[in-house]
Amino acid sequence: MLGSDLGVLANVSVTAPKNGYVYVHAEVGTTNASPTAQAIKAWIVDGQTSQQSSVFYGGITSDGAVPGCPQSVCYVGSVSASNVFRVTQGSNTFQIIGQVDGGKAPGTAVATGIYMPFDQNGVAP
Repeated sequence: MLGSDLGVLANVSVTAPKNGYVYVHAEVGTTNASPTAQAIKAWIVDGQTSQQSSVFYGGITSDGAVPGCPQSVCYVGSVSASNVFRVTQGSNTFQIIGQVDGGKAPGTAVATGIYMPFDQNGVAP
């Protein structure tokens, strides 16, 4: 359940064959937020260094009846989060964190991580 407390929604692990970078992308959402919920936000944390991505925000809107929603009007929202992290050789784990501002909501996340021997500018570590 998301709310004023932070929640880890998913973990992504990537094994780096040598020092390099990992691109992490996550889709975070809710389909049954409380009516007072104003925004859903997500960010990514490097489990080894505690480095955090920027916080990404998405709106929550009324979407009428949604399959699986126990009430006649559902409040839904989603947000994408991504970041490139510098990593060392070996196993690297990243946490996908979500939070809802102004209310509570169940959260879901789908995430992936891709190892790269260079950064987004083509520079090797």
